[in-house]
Amino acid sequence: MNPFSPNTDSLKTFYDKGLFLLAWRISFVVFFLFIPITIAYAFFDPKALITTGAVLVITTISMTYLHRTKNFIPVFWFFSISGSLLGNFALCYVHNLTHYVDFVWLVCA
Repeated sequence: MNPFSPNTDSLKTFYDKGLFLLAWRISFVVFFLFIPITIAYAFFDPKALITTGAVLVITTISMTYLHRTKNFIPVFWFFSISGSLLGNFALCYVHNLTHYVDFVWLVCA
């Protein structure tokens, strides 16, 4: 299984395959994008580490869920709800840093 093109043989329609690949690739790219951001924020502000660490946990859960079930609809809902909550939390709680992470995460949501 290639990380950028997982096995989609169990999905029947082209539309479902496209949505599954979209959810998979968003999870994959955001996960590897947030690893260096989390490490960098760990040095600047531990409060910001909470939100970036939560993003890493959310994307790990979503990739695991997608790999096991091939059901993409709950992943999109999970991203939308958690993206909104984490963005609002970070805007209200983290005051010392620029909110680049929130923009990236809200684009995914």
